[in-house]
Amino acid sequence: MGSVIDDALVVALEDIKPDDFDRHGGKTSNLARLFGIGFRVPLGFSVTTSCFQRVMDEIPQIQEIITELEGNDDYEEILESAIALQSLIGDYNVPIEIKHQIAIGLENLQKMTGNLLHGYAVRSSATLEDRRDISFAGQADSFLCVTGIEGVVESVKRVWQSAFSPRAVIYLHAKRIPLAQMKMAVFVQEMVPADISGVMFTANVVTRNSEEILINSTWGIGDTIVSGKIVPDTFVLAKGPLSIKQRELGAKTKMCVPQIMENCVETTLIDTPQDKAVTLSLDDETLLRIAEAGLTIEKEFGIAQDIEWCLMGKYIVILQSRPITTL
Repeated sequence: MGSVIDDALVVALEDIKPDDFDRHGGKTSNLARLFGIGFRVPLGFSVTTSCFQRVMDEIPQIQEIITELEGNDDYEEILESAIALQSLIGDYNVPIEIKHQIAIGLENLQKMTGNLLHGYAVRSSATLEDRRDISFAGQADSFLCVTGIEGVVESVKRVWQSAFSPRAVIYLHAKRIPLAQMKMAVFVQEMVPADISGVMFTANVVTRNSEEILINSTWGIGDTIVSGKIVPDTFVLAKGPLSIKQRELGAKTKMCVPQIMENCVETTLIDTPQDKAVTLSLDDETLLRIAEAGLTIEKEFGIAQDIEWCLMGKYIVILQSRPITTL
């Protein structure tokens, strides 16, 4: 893409400054940093927090509700307010200017990646997300295999809505973070048709051992791991020297795959073929390559990382990386 689109409402990945959290949120800024040091990440563009702020400014009732919520500890009222905020955003008509810039972003992305048969991933990237002190992980929504300009715009709006989901509002309330601090960017990226996917913790979050790496993996797209729909394969590695300490076969009964329909693409759960279900999804060589990538990322950020990754053929693709906040 190589250019910043009008007024920086939409910005290509290669034009994003890694320290610009306030415009692009944690998830996108971290990916931009990894892209800059040579990691393979999904190409895409950021729908910046300026777009989200425009929604806030154009719907006065949102500010009124947020102001009323400050200092309110009545959880029933908090939940009602969250539903009201989502409803207001749901009724909002995305301005033509923002739609136009998203359309340009999609056109440029397609030129760079070719025909995207599997659509786009539309992911939340809040400014409160993936920080050292706050993870906000799992509070906002992301959408996979989204097709067409209208589908992407609608998914962007649904990500904005999820900034005020009941779980997100309760999370921020529990952390004593004012809702007014919430700024939501959205990262629209190429959908990677993963052969194998997984999550890597560069510190063992089960045993709280910072000298171990914990890796979970499965066949297909990693949504089955993140959503807890399957028991993945589990590997434990020692950091120094890098070596495999434990391999545990998971009950990978289902796998998530993109399925091309007549007019759309959907992620579909299918039964894992028996030969794959009873086989470890990673061989030792690939496992060590993934762990080495994790150590490099940990060194780059200076703190243990929670990394979502996938394999596309022989290539390791980093889908996101965030600090582990639970150690």
